[in-house]
Amino acid sequence: MEQKTTTSILSLTKAGSLLLLFIVALHTPVALAAEYYVTPSQSDGVGMSATGERGQEVELIEIPYWRFVLLIGVAQISSSPEFILTFKYLRFAPVLGGVRRINRSNVLNNSSRDTIFNIIRSVPGIHLNRISKDTGINLGTLRHHIDILENEKVIMAQRINGKVRFFMNGSAYSDKEKTLISLLKNDIDRKIIYEILKGHPINNNSLAEKLGVCASTVSWHLKHIREKEIIEMNKDGKNNNYNICPDYYHLIEDASDNWLEV
Repeated sequence: MEQKTTTSILSLTKAGSLLLLFIVALHTPVALAAEYYVTPSQSDGVGMSATGERGQEVELIEIPYWRFVLLIGVAQISSSPEFILTFKYLRFAPVLGGVRRINRSNVLNNSSRDTIFNIIRSVPGIHLNRISKDTGINLGTLRHHIDILENEKVIMAQRINGKVRFFMNGSAYSDKEKTLISLLKNDIDRKIIYEILKGHPINNNSLAEKLGVCASTVSWHLKHIREKEIIEMNKDGKNNNYNICPDYYHLIEDASDNWLEV
């Protein structure tokens, strides 16, 4: 009996403390909540933490202070023996704590994600390093936001010849155009495609001579361009000559300037 009374008094004391905190919180406008992206560090130099992690602030948001206090209250309740009561409160913890679920309707409310999305929309086929350079967002933070945009299907990624390029999801570009855009952003691929577009018979050695690179490099690029069905090969005696496939001829001619931005 005495043990139950003691437990009840402790519970009432804890509840009273939380109530007092809540009343105080009503007079405090907002609290700041930060989201962090943590990556391991390779350095073992002086001043590094024992585990070597490195944190990068990704997003700082304001939430009503009373929600913050209620979240602390939920954490306090979870340490008490009244498990059933705790469980009831925990079901509402995300709401009471001000935790926002990111979805397609609010994913661009973050200024960094909005900036990333707009540059992908204006420069289709842009790659990660170029986005980082143009926005000033470091690669770790950038990958975090890119993952969120991909998960919410706002953007899509396409891997061409080992490089990942990004496009706005549901854009006006067809699959063929996305493939062509990705190839035109590669310097050697672009030169090969436009040289073949001139229409005169041209083979591997001729392309290597015009581009100023070795024949084996040209062969590698020709192989991958052919795999995308942008060019076709025709036998002419001992030579293999290349032509633009009919489906891509007008697409290449009509390629806009922003397709060519690396």
